[in-house]
Amino acid sequence: MKSKVSKDRIWIVALLVALALGFAIFVIAALFMETKKIREFKVDVFVLSNESDICMADGPDGTVKMSADNLPAIYSIILKSKGRIVFGEPKVQDTVVFNFECHDEDWTMTVDEIDEDKIRINLEGPRTYTMYLNNNKNFEAFQKAASAEGYVSKNKVIR
Repeated sequence: MKSKVSKDRIWIVALLVALALGFAIFVIAALFMETKKIREFKVDVFVLSNESDICMADGPDGTVKMSADNLPAIYSIILKSKGRIVFGEPKVQDTVVFNFECHDEDWTMTVDEIDEDKIRINLEGPRTYTMYLNNNKNFEAFQKAASAEGYVSKNKVIR
């Protein structure tokens, strides 16, 4: 004997399938939007680190004018890092600030050490980005790039 499937069960299954399909489309769209944001961030950092007219950094030795040789190091540090997902607003332990002047635009990149495992990069200018990355001694590399010693060559101490 065949059992008859009620119309209510068919509607419930169809609704569940539609909800799952809608959720999957939402997740895929969110991933594409995040990928676009990361690509734009990397392009902006690349342009800043290769074409900046002036870069001042507030680091462990005070304010320094960064040597042009040290600017590509900033991009390479970011490029070798992997992203992190962070929920909430974590407490900052230490900060390094880079101020760029590039193509008549002013940009500020703030690198915050969150803990041993995470750093946060805020890039503010005509566009604004916030990225969380694995630390892996990257914060120390940013500090070295912003120090008087520099990452590749010496920086000029301003104050």
